[in-house]
Amino acid sequence: MVFSEINLLSRPQVRIDEYDYSKPIQGQQKKPFEQHWRKHTLSYVDTQTGKVSLEYRPVIDRTLNESDCATVPPAIRSY
Repeated sequence: MVFSEINLLSRPQVRIDEYDYSKPIQGQQKKPFEQHWRKHTLSYVDTQTGKVSLEYRPVIDRTLNESDCATVPPAIRSY
């Protein structure tokens, strides 16, 4: 199987598992704000078993080169 086909076939399962962690549904409680705000979600699929695992990585708050681009702090969006 071509890598792109594996990726396309596994996306629905990964999306479902990720959704389970993002919002409360029957029997689940919403996670505290500090535990889910400003982080990257990384999903991995074991192609042999179909098992999906999720990991998280913090968002980088600073630009890589301050002289090229100043850091912009996060702000609350209000419309």
